[in-house]
Amino acid sequence: MTAAMLGRLSEDLAENESLDNIRDEHALWIMTQGQKGKLANLEGRNLNGLNIKSVDLPFAKLQSASLKYSNLPSANFSHADLSEVNFHGDILISADFQSAKLSKGNLAYTECKKANFTDATLENVDFEEAEIEEAIFKGANIRGANFKNANLSFSDMTNANLENANFEGANLHRTKFEGANLRGANFKNANLSFSDMSKAELENAKFEGANLEGTEILDSNLNSTNSQDAFLQKNNSEMPTPSGKLNANIETEILSVDTNIVKNASSPFSYISDVESEMPTSNTRHNANIKTETLPVDKNIVNDDLVKNAVHYLFEKVKSDIRFDQIKAICKYQNGIDTIDEIHFEHGEIVTRDDKAAFKLNFKISCKCCVLIDQMGNYMISFPENKTKSIRPKENSSERA
Repeated sequence: MTAAMLGRLSEDLAENESLDNIRDEHALWIMTQGQKGKLANLEGRNLNGLNIKSVDLPFAKLQSASLKYSNLPSANFSHADLSEVNFHGDILISADFQSAKLSKGNLAYTECKKANFTDATLENVDFEEAEIEEAIFKGANIRGANFKNANLSFSDMTNANLENANFEGANLHRTKFEGANLRGANFKNANLSFSDMSKAELENAKFEGANLEGTEILDSNLNSTNSQDAFLQKNNSEMPTPSGKLNANIETEILSVDTNIVKNASSPFSYISDVESEMPTSNTRHNANIKTETLPVDKNIVNDDLVKNAVHYLFEKVKSDIRFDQIKAICKYQNGIDTIDEIHFEHGEIVTRDDKAAFKLNFKISCKCCVLIDQMGNYMISFPENKTKSIRPKENSSERA
């Protein structure tokens, strides 16, 4: 063995011993709550290829360290500073990153199944091609992160901030995004089948080519054309093409006081119109020889999520086009409400009127009103508050004196 090789071996041994000492001192620091030992500081260290099960480094400082191709299952990095750390290709199954700082870190091609990133800071982290099934990201800040082609199936991102995150080509089957901020996120060609996006912010999110089968988006904010159109197209594509004989004619109408109550009436209701145009008339005969008396009744003949989502997006479209000046005019001329302080669209319902389908729009209207009474407490008149003016009683001579 050459002198150079011996020198390198001694350096490696010294570094390993140093790492062991750092871990021991850190463990003592944790056990004594900082009274003894020393907080681990591994900033900028080259720790590539480590093979340590259940490494315990909570609160440690590892900024810009390199741990590439390491085997660290069940590692504890909770509350640690891991900014710009390179975990490329690591095995981090069931690792604990709760409240850790990993901004600009590299976790590409890692295996992070069942890892816990709750409340962690993961801004601009690279998770490309990572295996992250059943991981937890609740409340985490993941703005601008890259999950391209990553596998996040069955993961939980409830209330996470994922603004402008990239999920292109990612597997998000049954991933939970409830209440998450997904503004500007890119889901191009992603698999979002049966994922939960209820109450999520989806403004300007992109869904081109995404699989949205069974995706739950009730009470989510789709305040952009891209997001609304993506889910409307999904619902249209899932709507079955009727080919059988119907026993009843279905008639629909839009119930409104003013035909111009919606700015572009054809736009929000075009989905319903398209469905009506595809419905067969009672004269259409079925090609198959079906005995109707033996046909079983299945309450799940249409996916309930499809129906809920179709209704939700219909009224989201209506909401964006309502002419509130017409609503105010209706309140004034039909209900006698002259002055309105605030008017707010609450929700819509599909109802029946005269045996026909109709659309009921529910508004919350607030106004202030004054009631005038005489000195005996008797009612005199009522009128809007902005028409009142205070009357100051005249001062008598004794009061002036």
